Amino acid sequence: MSWQDRAVRYMLVYFILATVLVAWRYIQRDLPTRITELQDQEEQLYDQRSTLSIELQSLTSPVRIREWAVKNGMVPFSKAKKEPTDFEAPSQETLTIPQPKPLEVETRWN
Repeated sequence: MSWQDRAVRYMLVYFILATVLVAWRYIQRDLPTRITELQDQEEQLYDQRSTLSIELQSLTSPVRIREWAVKNGMVPFSKAKKEPTDFEAPSQETLTIPQPKPLEVETRWN
């Protein structure tokens, strides 16, 4: 193989690589603009999250919940009607009957 054949082959490889790189750059031409848009959108979402977090805290404050409950018919304990009631002690027979097993919770990690 002569030097001219190798030179033609190298020129062909160079041309193909240059064409691939130019095509790749052409395909990626909108990437910086898209990245900037996504960064702006991310910043807006962070701002929106902060605003919503503050709004959530104001909506779930104890004062706000109390106002909502009173508006919807809640009677405060201090103003509720209180009636005395007598409670009977359990009979001796009830105390000797074995009570059902208490609630047990088992956690399984998979």
